Amino acid sequence: MKLKILKLLILIFILESCSSWKNTLIHHGNYNDAINNAITDFVYKNRNSKQDSVFSIHFIDIGDSLWGISISKEVNKIAVITKDELHYSYKAFPTRFIEKNKLLFYWKDTIQSVIPKKLLNKLYAINRVDTVVVNKLMPERITDDEHKAVDYYFCKCNLLKYSIVKTRTAMRWYKSPKMDCSYKK
Repeated sequence: MKLKILKLLILIFILESCSSWKNTLIHHGNYNDAINNAITDFVYKNRNSKQDSVFSIHFIDIGDSLWGISISKEVNKIAVITKDELHYSYKAFPTRFIEKNKLLFYWKDTIQSVIPKKLLNKLYAINRVDTVVVNKLMPERITDDEHKAVDYYFCKCNLLKYSIVKTRTAMRWYKSPKMDCSYKK
């Protein structure tokens, strides 16, 4: 009898701990809310993986009903471009970021064009910025074909409806999962 009660308590504890992070997910919103949901899911499901700490996020609007969000380990530095070594361009820089559980996630937001000073300082502090001098210096880029990205597909009308694909293939180069995104009251 005590064993059954102990098993029941353990099951309740496991279910309760699993649902707590799901309660923080946003039901309706824009693509930045979908990105936040993807990060929350990613951090929870990869919480024991500490070998990677910097991740880039890529967003794709897939038709009328889906948003695609790809989270991948970032091994390369972000390039700052200059022609004369005096005037630097930060065009390729991300404009949004989130730090969660000592992991840094960054992405380029199409709405926000100003780079947050806190992000810029953070990237310089962890040595994630490199300079491209046009016609003089191009930093080495690393391609890790063994690494899998985690792609999230969110229904625009309900951000709690999503599908996850772990893949080495870039989004749009494979068939996105079939999802029923019809709005039901």
